[in-house]
Amino acid sequence: GLRFTDKNSDINSIESYQIRKINSKTEDVIWSIDLNKNSLLCKPIIVENKILFSTNSGLIAIDKLNGEQIWKFKAKIWTSHLSSLDNKIYLTNKNAIEIIDIDSGKRQKQKKYRIKWIDSPVVSNNNKLFISTSNSKIMEIDKESLDILTEYKYPGGWAIANTPEFYQNQILSNSYASYITSFDIETGDIIWRIKKKVGSEPKQLITPEFLYAIEILGAHELTSINLSKGKKVWSKDYHIHELVDF
Repeated sequence: GLRFTDKNSDINSIESYQIRKINSKTEDVIWSIDLNKNSLLCKPIIVENKILFSTNSGLIAIDKLNGEQIWKFKAKIWTSHLSSLDNKIYLTNKNAIEIIDIDSGKRQKQKKYRIKWIDSPVVSNNNKLFISTSNSKIMEIDKESLDILTEYKYPGGWAIANTPEFYQNQILSNSYASYITSFDIETGDIIWRIKKKVGSEPKQLITPEFLYAIEILGAHELTSINLSKGKKVWSKDYHIHELVDF
C-alpha cells in the first residue's frame, strides 16, 4: 500500500513527503522514499510495474517492487493530475497537457490552453479526451491534435474541481458554481441542472443510476440525483468528505 508519511497526517499538513510500500497485514515497511523538499502534487498512479507521481521538480517513475527510480521527466510543475490512457501517461501541468512515454519518460506531445489551470485528470470517452478547468468549463479535446472540440460552460467564474463523469449521451459534473450540470456531449446544450450553494466545495460519486453530490461550505450537504430523470431525489445534512461505492 501507499500512504503519505504518518497514516493520521493530512497531505497538506506536512513539510516533507514520503512514499512507502507497506505490508498490509503486518504493517512492515518494505521500502520508503523520502522526497525531502519536493512536494507531492497529486495522488500516485500505478501502471504495470511502475508507480508514477509528480513533484514540483518533475514526474517520477519508480519500480513498485523495490522503490528504485526508473526515470524522471524533469519539469517545473505547479499543479498536477495524472492518468494512464492507451499506454500513455497524461500529465496535467498548470494549463497544459503533457503526453509522456511510459517506458522512457520522454515527452511525446504538449498542448497549452488559454485557461488558468486544468482542474482534473485527463479522462476518455468515445475516443475523445475531457478535462475540467478552473475557468468554469469542461473541455472536449481531440485525441491526436489535443485541440479543443467542445466547451461545456458553467455560470460565473468558478472552478469545476471535479473529474467529468458520463451517462448515456451526457457529460456531467458538480462544481464550485451554483449548479450541478448535465450537458449533451454532442451539442454542448444543457440537459438538466440542479441548484447548489455557490462557492461550496464540490465532490461527487456516480453509480449506474444516481449521482451523489457533496457540498462543503461551513455545513455539509449530500444530494442524490436520479440520472435518467435529472431530478433531485433527496438532500441531507451529513458531515461527510468523501464517498466510495463498494
